[in-house]
Amino acid sequence: MSLTAGQRRIAAAAAGAAREVPGVAYLSPGAARRLRRALTRSEAAGAGEESAGVRVTPYGDRAGWTVEVSLAVFAGHQAARVARQVRAGVTAAVREADGDRAECRVAVRVTVTAVV
Repeated sequence: MSLTAGQRRIAAAAAGAAREVPGVAYLSPGAARRLRRALTRSEAAGAGEESAGVRVTPYGDRAGWTVEVSLAVFAGHQAARVARQVRAGVTAAVREADGDRAECRVAVRVTVTAVV
């Protein structure tokens, strides 16, 4: 699937915000992305690697974004607390990246895939 420039911009903002949260070990790309990268083994497969673990789709009515973040949490951090902080940070970053439009709706889902 090819991302639009807007989706790439939003994904990069979301990934950056998620990585800044204390307790986030790394963003986890989904199985499909890992398989695609393994099968292609090309330089192009590394494109978008900075936002691996983040999936962005237009909100249902296209007046915003749905963002899914998959990540690992460092041991010693409460996964639920880290997820809440990631959700808040990503929401703010996406609104800012989208130009702080009042009508911009942002839905963020955070999945903790591992504790390391």
